[in-house]
Amino acid sequence: MKCTLLTTALFLFFVFSSFGQFSSNLSLYNPAMTGLVDKGFAQLNYGFDTYKNQFRNPHLYGLYNQALDQINSGVGINFRQQRFSFSDYTNVGGSYQYSLNLSESFKWAIGTSLNYTVQNPRGYYEEVFGFDNRDYLRLTFGTAIRWKGLNAGLSVGSFDLINYDDLDSGQNSNPNTRSLFNFHAWYDFNIGDNFILSPSIASFDLYTFGLRGEHSNKIWWNVRYGLEHYFLFGGGVRVIDNLYAGYNIGLNFKFGYTFDHNFSLTYRLGR
Repeated sequence: MKCTLLTTALFLFFVFSSFGQFSSNLSLYNPAMTGLVDKGFAQLNYGFDTYKNQFRNPHLYGLYNQALDQINSGVGINFRQQRFSFSDYTNVGGSYQYSLNLSESFKWAIGTSLNYTVQNPRGYYEEVFGFDNRDYLRLTFGTAIRWKGLNAGLSVGSFDLINYDDLDSGQNSNPNTRSLFNFHAWYDFNIGDNFILSPSIASFDLYTFGLRGEHSNKIWWNVRYGLEHYFLFGGGVRVIDNLYAGYNIGLNFKFGYTFDHNFSLTYRLGR
């Protein structure tokens, strides 16, 4: 890969897998989704990948969104810690959303978020990167709509780029900054009284297509495909009241047939 999005790669799998779990996770990419779908939403994720029976790249993510209906707004905070073979990353961020009810069934929202990341190269890669630690800021703006069963959004943010070919060749590769557009859309089909089927399409550095099913707000499952190189399967159950547990497994063809594993614990207070 000539240019890989560094900050996108840090949580690409997380958003890719979590989109099939609960849509409030999309606030990580589109701040207009903060508090838009659920009144309250908190999630803790732990994951890693495996390659040839090797445990690699562990990560921990946390996300909390809260709707402020009295001022037509939503606020959120998030954090993540991730370890790669070449570097460790720590991130904290916050988001804000404001929405307008244009009709009984149509809602339009705008939002912004700011994320702060610290990168600490490991061992030999301190010389490759040319620094022992570095700070990044990512500013994102987004908009979203909800109309009956349709949900859609678009966001643009600044992302830090690294040339991984330079890393492989031992050359210095300092990040550059560019803008990136992301979008998502899904439609909720109510089939009977207890089943919702939701096809979706999204772009998070790669185009993905998915299908999610939810039974009586107690059991959910999802299947997703990322163009050319990614399959994901997952599901979860309601443990008690508003508490849910889930698991996703993804097969990544792009990086040598690696398996990505993601475990989640979610508190969700729906509308």
